[in-house]
Amino acid sequence: MTQNGNDLDHLLKLNVDGPKVEGVLRVEANPANGSITRDSLCAFLYGRNVFPNCILQDQLDALVAKVNQSPTQSHELLVVQGTLPVPGVDESFTLDSTIQKQFDQIHHRQAAYLKAKEDNSLASASPENLTLDFYNESPFLIVSKDQIIGQIHSPTDGEDGMNIFGSIIATKSGKSLKDITDSYCSVDKEGRVYSTIDGHLVYEHDQVKISSTLNIDDMVDFSTGNIDFPGDVVVSKGVRDRFHIKSQGDIEIHKLVEAAHLQSESDIRLLQGMAGRETGTIRVKGNLHAGYLEAVDASIFGDCQIKSELTYCSIQLSGKIDSPNAAIRGGELNLAQGGTVGTLGSVQGVHTEVIIAHIPDLEDKLRRANDFIPLIEKAIAKQQQDVTTLKKSIGKPNPEQATEIWFMESEVGTLNEQRDKVLAAIDALKALIRTYTLPSLTVNSMIFAKTVIYLPGYRATFENDAKGPLSVALNAAGKPVVIRNGESKPLNTIAKIIADDRVLSQIPGTDQNAQDSLSQAA
Repeated sequence: MTQNGNDLDHLLKLNVDGPKVEGVLRVEANPANGSITRDSLCAFLYGRNVFPNCILQDQLDALVAKVNQSPTQSHELLVVQGTLPVPGVDESFTLDSTIQKQFDQIHHRQAAYLKAKEDNSLASASPENLTLDFYNESPFLIVSKDQIIGQIHSPTDGEDGMNIFGSIIATKSGKSLKDITDSYCSVDKEGRVYSTIDGHLVYEHDQVKISSTLNIDDMVDFSTGNIDFPGDVVVSKGVRDRFHIKSQGDIEIHKLVEAAHLQSESDIRLLQGMAGRETGTIRVKGNLHAGYLEAVDASIFGDCQIKSELTYCSIQLSGKIDSPNAAIRGGELNLAQGGTVGTLGSVQGVHTEVIIAHIPDLEDKLRRANDFIPLIEKAIAKQQQDVTTLKKSIGKPNPEQATEIWFMESEVGTLNEQRDKVLAAIDALKALIRTYTLPSLTVNSMIFAKTVIYLPGYRATFENDAKGPLSVALNAAGKPVVIRNGESKPLNTIAKIIADDRVLSQIPGTDQNAQDSLSQAA
């Protein structure tokens, strides 16, 4: 390049950065030459293949001004600039604000728990003395079906750049995340993420996972608080005193349950057992399986399997007990459908009560109906007496008296209809109870002395040990019997039998005095 016949190339140098998006033009000192123009510098840049659109004209003018003002000094300035590529944004996920707030609360609870644990302030703390409600504030985030969890932000493509020589600098598109959601999530076309089940939400490493099972790897204690979960709950260790587990599914606990409270809409499995200390409770709509129960109050809608023993428990069982090796010692065992156990009572003569073919709710209705019959019959008798007395007192009635007598006789008819309806309801209740009860219990090993067994209409007190295997039952006539080796004998051959309405007789028709049936049995 020349200007006014002078070669300027030896005075000019273009320094380019690594990505080739910026060029700094250096002009060496040249006291012998005259002024430099923008055109001469542009010509130099064109000669270096610089893309015209990348030349910063204002910067060239500034450089020319500096050189011409101080030609005896070297000068340099950024005069060429391309564009860097704009990379695409990676795919990302943000939690819904409500969910994020819940996670924040959980993190706050965890920090408070660790501090309280370090201070040893949890050891003897009662619920009212805790600064944070570790019983009822849960560290688990539970979501409902169709609840919004968060938003997926799709990756962007980015924009290409261009270097100072006009070449395209390719951008990098945003990366997609792998497995943001699991199979229990749904994503709509706007990228909103929803839960497809009720369950436990875990959000880690940009991944959303929802589980229908709540797995607790340690104890249920202050670290977990009370559990209220819409699915199955599995506890790898045990449950401390006073803590609650409520589940819409199964509950499975591998180690000891202390004086806690368990409630399940399905089954409960206690692989070790439960020491309730007379305050622990179990409420289960399905079946109960346990290694042992001690001093527990349990209501079981299904069946019950106990591996080793029931000790001083209060058990209401709507199904049957299937525990052929279990020892039942102390307490009260209510059985709707009988079953099989190992022993009843103990060598030490612990008072043990077993109530067979017993459904308390239905029997309460039956008792109220039975109690109503004498009242309504008394009312019928009085009304009939009043009619008789009136007829005798007036002789031939006038029309007004005849109408009064008609109304009084109609009232007698109405009362009789009410009595018949109640009697029908009594028979229906008895039939329902008979359908869902089985008055029979098999004892494989021994019934120890001081064991008391209640059957419909009877009480059997064992004053001496009775060796098994044997079955205590009612025969087809509703009389108490003991069955050994297929042979049936009256139960009074091994126990003292008296009439008792602890469990009501289910014989159809009007109830007879149980003592009459007992006399017939003798």
